[in-house]
Amino acid sequence: MLPESMPREERIAIVQDMVQVAEDEFQRKYFSLGEWFEKYDALHLLAYCCNYFVCHPAGVDPEVSGGLDFYLYHLEILQAFSLMQERLFSDRPLGPDAEGLLDVMGTIGQVASIRGFKANVDQIEGESEWNFVLSNMRTQTMAVRNPGYPQHIQQIVRDLAETIREDFAGVHGVDPVRLVDALFHLPEIAMARLNDHRERVAHFYQEKSCQAVATSYLESFPDVGDFDADHLFQFVGRHLHSMKAMLVYHSGMRLADCFTFTLDDVVGAYGQCIDQQVVRTLIDKLAFEFGDLGDCNKEWVVLDNPVWRRPFIKVDEDTHFLALAGYIPHYVSGLLEDMVAEDRALDQKYRDRKAQYLEGEVERLFKAGFPDGRIYRGSMWDDGAGNKGENDLTMVLGSVAIVVEAKSGSLSPPAQRGVPKRLVDTVRQLIVEPADQAYRFIRVLEGTEGPQSFVTKSGAENTIDVSGVRYFLPLTVTMEQFGFVSNVRNLADSGISDRGVSELAQVLSLTDLMVVFEVLDLQSEKVHYLFRRRELGARMRLHGYEMECWLFTWIVVSTLKRLNFLATVLWTLRWRPSSWIRTSSASCLGLQSINLD
Repeated sequence: MLPESMPREERIAIVQDMVQVAEDEFQRKYFSLGEWFEKYDALHLLAYCCNYFVCHPAGVDPEVSGGLDFYLYHLEILQAFSLMQERLFSDRPLGPDAEGLLDVMGTIGQVASIRGFKANVDQIEGESEWNFVLSNMRTQTMAVRNPGYPQHIQQIVRDLAETIREDFAGVHGVDPVRLVDALFHLPEIAMARLNDHRERVAHFYQEKSCQAVATSYLESFPDVGDFDADHLFQFVGRHLHSMKAMLVYHSGMRLADCFTFTLDDVVGAYGQCIDQQVVRTLIDKLAFEFGDLGDCNKEWVVLDNPVWRRPFIKVDEDTHFLALAGYIPHYVSGLLEDMVAEDRALDQKYRDRKAQYLEGEVERLFKAGFPDGRIYRGSMWDDGAGNKGENDLTMVLGSVAIVVEAKSGSLSPPAQRGVPKRLVDTVRQLIVEPADQAYRFIRVLEGTEGPQSFVTKSGAENTIDVSGVRYFLPLTVTMEQFGFVSNVRNLADSGISDRGVSELAQVLSLTDLMVVFEVLDLQSEKVHYLFRRRELGARMRLHGYEMECWLFTWIVVSTLKRLNFLATVLWTLRWRPSSWIRTSSASCLGLQSINLD
């Protein structure tokens, strides 16, 4: 941070110099990435990066400990550059130069964020939150992958595929549910192969003598054929470690096989007899061949990488390569929707059923999460001032009412790239307008004492009584992850919305809502989390993955509240036990007026 005492002109000059240095470094290293594929076989390089830089032992997350040097999007960028030229068939191992590639990608990741900083006076003075929001959206698009847990994403995409199962099969000749399952199964196959390869390497690497290493190496890879172990030992200067390293490099030339799939592999993952030609046509739609991206604008790859929509590489007519197997949970929804969009009627049906699905899932989660709550779905309302609408869901529990609006719309590629107008339009449509609708319905509920009846589209009536409700919470649930942009403080300060903090609803994605309702068991915990999240969001700006930030912050704050409550209980038990009996339930919630008993 630059000191406030520093003259404004000096601060501007420092930031501009920093941005220029980052731009020069980016231009030098980023645009020379193609040179790596002039020395090494693309499949070997990508597989090597996946094995050594991306994959980690189960239960270990270097990103959490701050030890991650190679991010998932680095591999995507490398794959895009590999497809900009014809494949070089080479048996040269990357191993000796791996650290150099790791350093290059790390530098690119660092300077890519800096060069996107617009060094204008307003931003430096801290007056422009708008550029900050744009920058964070671009960073999220560039670097954030798999924001939901794989099991949740698979469940959602599988359920969506089920809603159009027959129609999709009629258009593409493939069962979309089985296709989704197959796409999720391919990474499991790749990981099983990779673990097997690592075990084979460990088998010979643990040996203590030259001959034992050679014997174990041939046991691990019997198709290599016999070789002169003594000659190899002499060649590396009689250093056993160097001999092992050379054999590791040699075995590494097989890594590409772990991520290579034949049509038989795909049909096996599909789990049902199907014409291989249909499978070939389908996978070809999800793949590029070498040279296909020769005319691609290299700079656009960072925020609009073509491999996001076509992650496979076509090796030959019956073989495809998938180094990006670990990203399938991130891609699969887009892959399905791209195929759906090929048929206009199917696309419209999918959009309609996607909206219905989201509303149904929200209802299911709230019914399971609040068994004592009264759930009302699809209330049609009129506020008497010309505003009409349909509330997706309202949950009443004691003195609390949560009014939910569900939005199934998607972030368009221009919005993800931070194109100002498209981002503003998307945010207003999926965040601001639902908040307006929720608040209008809340005013309708507050405007009449006693029960009110609302007709639903099905013809049924919802009779909602909020006479005992003292706290209303508007909530928007989306299919998309908005991350930093969805924070109400950021929305209000950025100018995207002309609403104040108190007029905006908090936003949760469906996958985040699933996590919250799984982690927090008690009804009171869920209510407390949602209300506290709203309060904290109005006061704080958290940078990072939003779900982790909010849940962690809530746990910390709640723990401190409970410690404070415990001290109060001990003091009260000693002096006024009857008072403790009266106030304990409300104090646990941290909301003195809410009684959920």
